[in-house]
Amino acid sequence: MEKKEIKIEEDKLKALALRVLKEEKVTQSIELDVTFVDDTYIKDLNKKYKKREYPTDVLCFEISTEVPKKTLLGDIYISVERAKEQAKEIGDNLDRELARLLIHGILHLLGYEHKDMGTKEDYYLSTL
Repeated sequence: MEKKEIKIEEDKLKALALRVLKEEKVTQSIELDVTFVDDTYIKDLNKKYKKREYPTDVLCFEISTEVPKKTLLGDIYISVERAKEQAKEIGDNLDRELARLLIHGILHLLGYEHKDMGTKEDYYLSTL
């Protein structure tokens, strides 16, 4: 089956990431890598690092390494296929779901647990 190309609004997502980091009081210069992948790729990562045999919507890997003048915060992998399916399930659009997953990943890298993230995610989404 041929995969359909999906346009991702990278500039908007980058601006969102910067706003979340600023509002979460991240003041040092950081590096954050965000990679958009398919279900197969994220399933392989999930299996290798989390010992789970299924695709997921977002995976984060904290790095937190200090380098001169910069902190490597971590890597976020987002499954565009999962995001598209989830957006359809909740009656939302793909851009908003990708934004939610990005926010989710950043909050995880900043130390938030799931139980503490819902309100924060809702707040950041409400500002889009």
